[in-house]
Amino acid sequence: MKRAWLIASLAFVAFAAFVFYLSVDYPLMDPLGPGAGFFPRWLSLISGAVALVLFAQTWLNKNFEDPGTVLIPRGKAARDILLVMLGMTVVTFLYEPLGFTITTLLLLIYLPLVLGARQWWVIGLFALVGSGGVFYAFYYWLKLPLPLSPFGLGILGI
Repeated sequence: MKRAWLIASLAFVAFAAFVFYLSVDYPLMDPLGPGAGFFPRWLSLISGAVALVLFAQTWLNKNFEDPGTVLIPRGKAARDILLVMLGMTVVTFLYEPLGFTITTLLLLIYLPLVLGARQWWVIGLFALVGSGGVFYAFYYWLKLPLPLSPFGLGILGI
């Protein structure tokens, strides 16, 4: 099993190097701040370094024991994963017709419920602040064109 960990960590190093290679064509900075190559370049360097550390730890550990991770979850874990994936799939199709804010609000209500949260006021506050805050940050600060709802709703109904 040690060989599988070594191969997997080297595969992640290779993937990080490939992403870094692809990101070199994009600028690090542009007039508005970080450019298109900023995040992929830094994330590839960080993930590549972490994968190298994992490789070194696995290689140098003479008493390597497989942590016994289960590859296929069962029971509640499998149900939670499937429900989260279902929610993310549905959200993909709802962004255009409902707009970013309403769809994100629905997602941020759905996910805590699926994962076991039961305090409605916490879920509601989290969903309102999360959807409004993310919309505000991306639409107004980062100037990204997000789909607005057919009701003209942007952030919190504005």
